[in-house]
Amino acid sequence: VTWRWLNTRPIFVADFWNSGPLTHGCIAAGRSTGYLHVTHRGDICPCVFMMYSNLNMHETDSDTPLLDAVRSDFFARIREGQKQKQDNPLAPCQIVDHPEVLKQAVEATGARSTQEGQTILDELHPQVCARAAQWREIADELWTTSGAWTGLRDAYSDNGWLLPG
Repeated sequence: VTWRWLNTRPIFVADFWNSGPLTHGCIAAGRSTGYLHVTHRGDICPCVFMMYSNLNMHETDSDTPLLDAVRSDFFARIREGQKQKQDNPLAPCQIVDHPEVLKQAVEATGARSTQEGQTILDELHPQVCARAAQWREIADELWTTSGAWTGLRDAYSDNGWLLPG
């Protein structure tokens, strides 16, 4: 339904996972034309779903905490992962499509979970990685051979986006 609406109505409908081709992949971590998320407690996170933070707005003396977060090593590592994994915008997410990027960024920078009982980087991580690998095979097949993506695939290729493989 979403794709039919996008092609037949003068509206823009987007969601985080299924609109990767429209946003050139993951938009988290203050990426240019992207965004970040601030929790109700003041934790600055790369994404509303990526509930890890290295800076809290209430625990800093800085006058520019949002800019500090965007310039932080944690956010920079997430953005670097976005660049490295941009070959298929049908699998853009640093949580469910490339969970190793989030795990490496958290471990390297000491970012902390903003959620009690967070398990995505510990006991659930192997399952998330397995699911990501399964989806990646499907997404790569869709991106490289599906006629539905021909125009976007060509535009991405012309603008420096790489095809999987």
